[in-house]
Amino acid sequence: MQFAIAVACAAVVVALAMRGVPRRVGAVRALGGVVTFCGVGYLWVLAMWIVVPRLEPVFSALPGVYLKAILALLLSFAPPTLAALAVVRLVARAARRDRMAG
Repeated sequence: MQFAIAVACAAVVVALAMRGVPRRVGAVRALGGVVTFCGVGYLWVLAMWIVVPRLEPVFSALPGVYLKAILALLLSFAPPTLAALAVVRLVARAARRDRMAG
């Protein structure tokens, strides 16, 4: 299930990177976003060995399994996805700046 969610997050990053730009620019933005998603995701999984035990009081205070699952999924996928979207946006700004300068 988590693999499917990770693929969906990467697909969203690619779709947003390719939207409204020429294919070559979109491919560069998408590649940067996916590489960032994978790299930050890997580092985030390693960091969660430290983060999750510290969040145990938050998880234990939540009623029911569903709220805990939603929080766990957000905790797992939000940081890598947001980092990838930030890279897509930064690459878009750099490309726009280069076109205006040249």
